[in-house]
Order: sequence, then C-alpha cells, then structure tokens
Amino acid sequence: MVYLKSIDAIGFKSFADHTNVQFDKGVTAIVGPNGSGKSNITDAIKWVLGEQSAKSLRGAKMEDIIFSGAEHRKAQNYAEVKLKLDNHSKKLQIDSEELVVTRRLYRSGESEYYLNNDRARLKDIIELFLDSGLGKEAFSIISQGRVDEILNAKPIDRRQIIEESAGVLKYKKRKAESINKLDHTEDNLNRVEDILYDLEGRVEPLKEEAAIAKEYQQLSKQMEQSDVIVTVYDIDQYNEDNQQLDNRLNQLKSQQASKEAQQAQINQLLQKYKGERQQIDYDIEKRNYELVKTTENYEQLSGKLNVLEERKKNQSETNARYEEELENLQSQIQAIQDEKRQNETSLNELKDKQKELNKDIQELESLLYISDEQHDEKLEEIKNNYYTLMSEQSDVNNDIRFLEHTINENEAKKSRLDSRLVEAFNQLKDIQNSINDTDKNYQTAKKAVDKAEHQIAQLEKQLTESKKRQTDYENKLYQAYRYNEKLKSKIDSLATQEEDYTYFFNGVKHILKEKAHELTGIHGAVAEVINVPSKLTQAIETALGTSLQHVIVDTEKDGRQAIQYLKQRGLGRATFLPLNVIKSRQIAVDIKSIAQNLEGFINIASDAVKVASNYQAIIDNLLGNTIIVDNLKHANELARAIRYRTRIVTLEGDIVNPGGSMTGGGARKAKSILFQKDELSTMRHQLEDYQRQTAEFESQFKSQKEKTEQLSEQYFEASQQYNTLKERVHNHELELDRLRTQETHLKNEHEEFEFEKNDGYQSDKSKETLTHKQSRLSEIHQQLNELESDIERYTQLSKEGKASTNQTQQQLHQKQSDLAVIKERIKSQKQVIERLDRQYENSKRQLKDVEEKIKLFNSDEMMGEEAFEKLKYQIQEQQDARQHLNQRLTDIKQRRNDLNETIETNENQLQVCHQDILAIENHYQDIKSKQSKLDVLINHAIDHLNDTYQLTVERARTLYESNEPIESLRKKVKLTKMSIDELGPVNLNAIEQFEELNERYTFLNEQRTDLREAKETLEQIINEMDREVEGRFKNTFHAVQEHFSTVFKQLFGGGQAELRLTEDDYLSAGVDIIVQPPGKKLQHLSLLSGGERALSAIALLFAILKVRSVPFVILDEVEAALDEANVIRYAQYLNELSTETQFIVITHRKGTMEFSDRLYGVTMQESGVSKLVSVNLNTIDEVMKEEQG
Repeated sequence: MVYLKSIDAIGFKSFADHTNVQFDKGVTAIVGPNGSGKSNITDAIKWVLGEQSAKSLRGAKMEDIIFSGAEHRKAQNYAEVKLKLDNHSKKLQIDSEELVVTRRLYRSGESEYYLNNDRARLKDIIELFLDSGLGKEAFSIISQGRVDEILNAKPIDRRQIIEESAGVLKYKKRKAESINKLDHTEDNLNRVEDILYDLEGRVEPLKEEAAIAKEYQQLSKQMEQSDVIVTVYDIDQYNEDNQQLDNRLNQLKSQQASKEAQQAQINQLLQKYKGERQQIDYDIEKRNYELVKTTENYEQLSGKLNVLEERKKNQSETNARYEEELENLQSQIQAIQDEKRQNETSLNELKDKQKELNKDIQELESLLYISDEQHDEKLEEIKNNYYTLMSEQSDVNNDIRFLEHTINENEAKKSRLDSRLVEAFNQLKDIQNSINDTDKNYQTAKKAVDKAEHQIAQLEKQLTESKKRQTDYENKLYQAYRYNEKLKSKIDSLATQEEDYTYFFNGVKHILKEKAHELTGIHGAVAEVINVPSKLTQAIETALGTSLQHVIVDTEKDGRQAIQYLKQRGLGRATFLPLNVIKSRQIAVDIKSIAQNLEGFINIASDAVKVASNYQAIIDNLLGNTIIVDNLKHANELARAIRYRTRIVTLEGDIVNPGGSMTGGGARKAKSILFQKDELSTMRHQLEDYQRQTAEFESQFKSQKEKTEQLSEQYFEASQQYNTLKERVHNHELELDRLRTQETHLKNEHEEFEFEKNDGYQSDKSKETLTHKQSRLSEIHQQLNELESDIERYTQLSKEGKASTNQTQQQLHQKQSDLAVIKERIKSQKQVIERLDRQYENSKRQLKDVEEKIKLFNSDEMMGEEAFEKLKYQIQEQQDARQHLNQRLTDIKQRRNDLNETIETNENQLQVCHQDILAIENHYQDIKSKQSKLDVLINHAIDHLNDTYQLTVERARTLYESNEPIESLRKKVKLTKMSIDELGPVNLNAIEQFEELNERYTFLNEQRTDLREAKETLEQIINEMDREVEGRFKNTFHAVQEHFSTVFKQLFGGGQAELRLTEDDYLSAGVDIIVQPPGKKLQHLSLLSGGERALSAIALLFAILKVRSVPFVILDEVEAALDEANVIRYAQYLNELSTETQFIVITHRKGTMEFSDRLYGVTMQESGVSKLVSVNLNTIDEVMKEEQG
C-alpha cells in the first residue's frame, strides 16, 4: 500500500527551522499542548496536496503560512514542505517507488511545485492524487471543525465524500471537459450552420450566374472567329478607304501644285510685263526728258537768234561802249602802274628812314636823360600820318572812279538778262514745286508700301500660326472623339450592370427588379439611396457590409409581401427595413465629443453619407454608432479613449469593434456595389467634362478654320494692294527722276544767265565797295583836318622848347613813336602795293575780256549771215526732233496701255488661281478630317482586337481565316451578340466566385458533418461516463451504507444508522444521514450532542475506509468530544483499520495514545517556534498533568 514516510517543513507557520517528521505504518499520534503547532502539521500536508484556500489553512491570505518571525527570530522569505510517500504498490500513477512532493511559496506570492525534484504544475499534483483518497474533496484529512462541516453540509455536498470513495471524480472531471468540448462543438456547429444557411442562399443564384457566364464565354468563343475576321475586314476596308483618300489627297496635291505652278507662271508673266511696263515708263521718261531738252535747245537757240538780231541792231552803239570801256581800262592800268611805282619809291624811302630812326634811337638811348624831343617826335608822327592819309585819299579817289565806271557798265548788261532770269526762275520754281509734291506723294506711297509689306509679313506669320493651331485643334478634336467613344462604352457597360443589379444578392436583385411591377412599397436597396464621397467609399462599404443590400420598404406588410414572393419562387433571401419601424440611433454625446477632439477623426458615418430626409432614420440606425478615422493607429487610440464602447472604421476599411477586437486585412479585388456606383458617377462626370471640352474643341476648330480662311483672303488682298502700291512708288520714282533732271538743267541755265549777267564781276559787291570807299574818303577828309590842327599846335610847342631834364627821354620816345609809325606805314605801303597788283591783274583780265568780246562781237560767227543761217538750221533740227519724239511718245504710251490691260487680265487669272488653291486646301482639310475619323475607327477596331481578344491585326489575320462571305459572318456576329444580350448582364467573376463559394460550401459542409460526428461521440462518451459514475456511485453508496450501519452499532453499542439518497437518480441525488443512538428516538443530526455527532462522523469515516482504503488518514482531535468509553472504542477500531490504512492522529486523549504505534510531541519552548520532540509513553501521565496544569 501507499503510505506517508516523512514530512520536511522549513518556514511553514510556526516551524521556523527545518523540521523532519518520520512516519511508520499503523497509527502515529502527535501530542502537545494547545497552541504548540500540532495542527500545523495537518495544514502542511493539506497545503502540499494542493489546497488553494488560505481560509482552509486558518489564514487570511496565503502568505500567512510563511513564518512571520518571533521575539528573537526574523521572518522567513519562503515556506517549503516536502511529503515523502512510499509507492512500492504503484497505486499512484508515477514510475517511482518513492514519491517526493514539494511545494514552495515566496512572500512575493510566487509558488512552485516539484515531483521528485522535477518542476511540476498544480494540475499535475491534483491529477496525481485524484481518486486516490487523498484529493481535495476526500474524507482522508479531517481537521478541527471538519466533523461539523460534514454533518451540517447539504445532502448534495455530502455526496462528494461518497464520490471520492467511489473513485468517480476523475470521470466527473473528464465529463466536465467533454461537456465543455461539446459546448464548443455545438457553438462551432451553430456557426457553421449559420454560414451554410447564408451560403445556401447564395450558391444557387451564383451557380445560375456562373452558368450564364460560362454560356457567355462559349458564345464569345463561338463569336470570336467571326468577330475577329469581320473586324480585320473592317480594318482593311478602313485602310482601303484611307488609301483612296490618300490618292485623292495626292490628286489634290497635284492639282494644287499645278495651280501653284500656274500661279507662279502668271506671277512670272506679271513680273515680266511689269518689267516691260517699267522699261516703257523709263523710255517715256527718257523721251520726255529728250523732248524737254530738245524744247529747251529750241527755245535757247530761238533766244540766241533774237539776241543776235538785237545785237545786230545795236552793233555800232555796243562797239562804241566797248571802245570806251577798253580806253578806260588802259588808262586805269597806266594809273595803277604809276601809283605802284610811287608807292614802291615811298616804301624804299620809308625803309631808309626806318634805318635812320633805329640809329637815332640807339644814340638817344645812350643819352637818355640828355634831351627831350617829345614834341618834335609827336609833330613828326602827326605829319607822317598826314602824309599817309593824303596818299590814301588819292588811292580812294582812283578806286571810286573805277567802281563807278564798272557799275554803270554792269547795270546796262544786267537789264538785258533780267527778263530771261525771271522766266528761268519761274520755271525752276514750278519744277521744284512739282518735285516737292511728287516727293510727298512718293514718301506717302513708300510708307504705304512699307506698311503693306509689314502687314503682309504679319498676315503670313498669322496665317502660318493659324494653320498650325487649326491642325492642333483638329488633332485634339478627333482625340476627344476617341476618348468619348471609349468612355461611353465603359459607362454603358457599367450602367447595364447597375440596372441589372449585377453585384446584388440573388434575392435582393429580384426584389429590386419587381419593385415597380408585382411588389409595392419597395423604395430600393440602401446602396441605391445613399451618396458617398469617393474618399469615404471604402470606409462606408466596410461599415455597412451586407447592410448595403438591405431593402427599404414602407411598412412591415410590404416586407412580408416581398419575403413571401421570394419564398414562393425560391429566389433566395433578403433583409428588409420598414420605414415605420426602424428608429435612428445616435452616438453618445461624450463619445462624439472625445472623438472630435482626437487626432485622425474624420466624421460620424451617418453624417458623412448624403441621403434623402425620409431615409435618414435608416442611415442613422445603420451608421449612427460608427465613427470614421483615417488609420488603424488612430482608431486604436480612439477606442481606448472611449473604452471600446462603439465601432470605429478606418478609410482603408479596417474595423475596431466594441470590446476591442479588430478586423482588417487585404480587400478582395472584386468590385463592390459602392465602388461600382462611385466609378460610374466619376465616369459620367468625366464624360460631361470630355463632351464639354469636345464642344469647345469643335467651336475652336470651326472658329480657327474661319479665321484661317479670313486670313487667307486678307493675305491675298494685301498682296494685291502691295503690288499696286509698289507700282505707284515706281511711277513716283520715275517722275522724281525726270523732274530732278529738269531742275538740274534749269539751275545750270540759271547759273549761266547769272554769270553772263554779272560777266565775272559782282555788281552788288561793287556797289558796296563804292559805298565803303566813299565813306572812307569822308573819314580821310575829317582826319586830315584834325591832323592839320595838331601840326599847328605841336609846331608851336616845339618852338618854345623845353629845358627840362627829361628832354632826351622825350626825344627817345618820339623816335620810337616815329619808328612805329614808319613800320606801320611800311606795312600799309606793302598792302597798297599788293592791292595795286591785284587791281592791275583784274584790270588786265577785264581788258583781255573786253578785247575778246569786241573781237567776238565783230566776228562773222557772231554777227554774220552764216551765224544766222546756222542758228535757223539748228532751230529747225530741234523742231523736227520734237515732232519725232512726240510721235515716239504716243506709240510708247499706247504700248503701255496694252501692257496694263494684259497685266490686269493676268491679275484676274492670278486671283482665280488663288481662289482655286483655297478651295483645294479646304477640300484637303475635309479629306484629312475624314481620314482622322477613319483613324479613330481603325484604332477603335484595333483596340477591340487587343482588349477583347489580346490580338494584333497581323496575328488575327494569321490565326483566323474563313471562306464564308463577310456579310454572312457579320450577320452571325450580330446574331451571337443578340444571344449574348439576351443573357442580360453577365458577371464573369461568377465562375470564379461560384467555384470559391462552392469550395467553401463543400468544406463547411464537411466540417458540419465532422462536428456532428464529434458531437455524437462526445455525447456518447458523456453517457458512458454517466453510466460508469452511476454504477460506481451506486455500488459504493450501498457498500458504505451497509458498513455505516454496522460500524455505527459497534461504536455506539447499539442503535441504528443509515444513509439515504434524496432522489432516485444516482447521478444527482444528495446523501442524507439518518441516525438513532441507543435508547433514543430517531433525531435530526442537529439535535445530537457533540459526542454523538463526532462519533457519527467517525462511524461514516470508518465505513468509507472499509469500502475503500486510502494511503493515510489524518484525524485532528476528532475524538475530543467523546467520553473515555467511546474513546477506547474509537481507538480500538482505529487500531483495527490500521492494517490497511496509515493513521496520523492529533490528540490529547490518553486512550488514543495507548493504541498508537508511534508518538510525537510538539512543544513551543521558544515563543512562536514549534519544535518536535520524542515522547516517552511511560511518562504520558506527566505530559497530561503538564497539559492540565
């Protein structure tokens, strides 16, 4: 059997030091005074066996079991107890003949368990001793007060003692575990069945959609070959049409080139004709100039003839005047020569006198203060001045006579030429006025040409830029057409899916389709009535989940009608929201306030959604308690702040649920309802923008095209105006050249007349000189009178003389003054000589001219008949030349008129060419526009091949061929498309979704089967355990009941006792104790005396031990209430049972001690510290006396 060999305790309660208690088989008694620590041994055993209640160990908390110190001892930091058990019988399920169980507790609260020094768990300890009779609920340890607990316990609690004896606790524990597993299994089964219920409503509709999708794929596959061939044919046809348009463009280019060549040819002819006209204009100008020159020669010769005739009439008178002029010149020359000789003599005398004065000055300087000749010198100076003035007076008189003669002669000559000069001047003035007018016109025309040239350059630049912009707008326009077509196609596809509720559950889809037909009161799905900002689509989608597909109805009746409709047709399930029932829900004010003040808050979900007012309660009900934040981190922070009281959703669709759980991860790629709705709305807005931009491009293109045509017209008109202005400028240039030539001729003629009139002598200058000479002559007369007066005065002063000391100084000054006068007179004399030389030369030249004039005037060439005839002949020649030039001018002008008509005709042809070129360019632009449209169609067809079939044109042409007519193929494509259209909206993802859903459904169905089987297995195990527990309990109960009655009679010496079940069910019945001590009536346990109660409990214990022995039993003063006779019976029975069970008794009773095999004493010699001592049985009386004392 298993029995307790020893206990080792350190720091446990009052056992401060290491205490070892050895136990033998049989009965071991532990005695000692009250408070010595005997019961601490019982507590130590209970504690090691797994007791967790501090109250059961007589403490307030578990740390109270650690030695807390004494007067002379410090408290321990831990408590440790070791139980050593003998396990040779192997009744304990451990592979060891000796078992050491250790438990250690630290003041920190940390607890440790060991089995044979190996770390273990409390669970391991409990399972080891389970059903061994040493368990927590066993009747093997009866401490103080335990007897009353057993007797006062409820019947159901008393049942545990029998169960421990029956060894069914392990079955009950396993049953509890099985029931727990069964609960989990049922929960899992319910969850799986809920999911399967939901999936069952989706599998069939999705199966139908998958079948439609497969049929769509088959039809698409059947249509692929025909569609590809037709598309390739269309592309080839478009390319052929494009090629034809290219050929037409080439023809237009040829026509344009031909027209441009014709235009260039006409321009070349125009330049040629204009060059000829310019040459004719030059010839006309030249002939005009020759005519003017001839006319001038004619008039000049006629004038000369008139002059000769006039001269011939006045020849004698003219000869006399010339002879007189010749004599005057000769006498003038003689007078000049005489005067020059006199002046040269005077000059030589003055030079000699200058030498004498220089000599006198040198002598006077040596005799500076000897004499003063100032008066004489001054007198001499005055006399010299007088002589000089007299000489000058003579010269001036000669000049005046000469000038008067010359002026008279020139005045006579001038009168003859005045009339001719006036005529020439008037002609020159007229010519100059014409030049000024023509020059003004020329400058105006030149400015106009420059302006026109600048305008043409600007127009040419504008026209180039305009054509470039027109091309850009055209490209943008057809690019916009292409984008619009693509976007419209996508929008139509999405709109079709939306109209057919592609992404809705099958039941919801059918309800929404029938809302305007068989069903009434249907408003639509939640997803249809809300508008969500794009930024919040993911968050709202996640927050609503399947609620997006809940159907809004007017009343519950409408909902019932819709549900009945789905049931009758087997169309699936749907959730309905009656407007008259659903109430709004609002988030708590404090939560909202906290959320709004935290970082990352976006909005309350119900406030972020736009919805009609009549649906607001629905949205508030679904989203009123949901908060939207930007990310998961902020969601966690907000959740903590509001203590996890409401749901929080992030923009990425992660959720923090009430209570703190989080949901999130990667979203599936499949489109959702809100995303489809948002995408469709976005695309429609884009289409509106594209269409508006396309309209703007069309307007811009049209406006730019009109502007280009307008600029072309302006450019042509400006070119015409420029040519006209340029021609006008050229005419003005020719006219200016002609007029300036005439001006030059008139100026030369005028100068000749002037020279002839002046005849080499300036009349006005002569008059001015004469006036000056006459004025000078008056001044000389006045000066001479003054000098005569000065001479008289200084002569008188010289006679008087001076005897002063400064006479010499005055003489020196006089000499110096005389010298200066002499120098001045010499200089003046030289000037006079030079003037006389000039007068001499001038007179000699005039003399020669007069002699030549006399000779020429009297010659035959000037005055003979031959000269007259020659002049008349020359005049006739000039007259003939004038007539010839007039005739030539008439012919040239006629030629110029013919050229003007030719030029005008060519300019008209040039304008026609320009109009034709503009028409060709417009036709060219129209063809380019058609080509752009064809390019759009080609690109659309190529994109169709690429997007639909992932084929290039070349690859498609290689892979697909057919001899069937193209129209037949086109008809087949059309019929197949009609078949596809009859299928309605196709969810191509349905195949994959169905496979995924079906796979999940199959997996969950298998799980359901497994769970059902597991549930059945668990229920079977529980039933088996119930049967086992029932059988064991029944057998044990009846055995204990039988032994209890026997033991009771033995212990009490008679009487009756039995155990009764409170009900017939052995699994749940409680146990009642019925006792009747000898000589007494049947009584309730509470009416028994203390001794009777204790003995009844001992009788029950001994009955149990008879049914099932336990390794050891600890009895803590259970016999304290018995009298000596009963103690002896108790001790004897204890000794009888000790052969099968080890007993450890704590007692004060002598009778018990007498029947013990081993005796230990516990004392407390040191306050608060228990010690274990040996007790001699022979001295037991002394021990008892000490206790009583």
